[in-house]
Amino acid sequence: MTWRDKTWLAALLLGFGLGVQAEELPQYDVEVLVFASLRADDGREAWPPLEHAPATDRALPFIAGGGIRPLEGPLNLQAIAAAMRRSSGYRPLLHWRWRQPGWERGQTLPIHILAAAADGQPLLDGTISLALSRYLHLNADLIYADPSVGTPVALREVRRMRSGELHYLDHPRFGVLVQVDPVARD
Repeated sequence: MTWRDKTWLAALLLGFGLGVQAEELPQYDVEVLVFASLRADDGREAWPPLEHAPATDRALPFIAGGGIRPLEGPLNLQAIAAAMRRSSGYRPLLHWRWRQPGWERGQTLPIHILAAAADGQPLLDGTISLALSRYLHLNADLIYADPSVGTPVALREVRRMRSGELHYLDHPRFGVLVQVDPVARD
């Protein structure tokens, strides 16, 4: 599926919903800060080889003009990202904020998370999806091509969340900070 097809599909699904109008569903602002650990790998930890790549074929692209659109305005995690940039121990890889409907489980659409290194090589690839039931549930399936290790490493986690709280998904080589805030209805 091409980016144009994904953009059209995203617009269709976001505009018409999946059986329910997107406007009728509760809306959430999602902010994600993915960062790398710059600490040297001491070789004491080993990670299993990747069994499969994240399923990005039906994921919504994060682009202006279609798919999931970035939110304008200040980022809540900006001070943390700035501190990481000044730190010798961490480097932000990606910092995005978007608004999406609170889809129910089984109807949620993953968001394609993609970041490239300065040379254009993929550095981070995968999906994040948010589903609403009694609680919010975040599903992260990310691959980081860690240059210090030489092999890609995966962070695959499902986390029950509360809105308005900062959540940390951990891997020894990289991490994810996520904050999900409900949008007040007009």
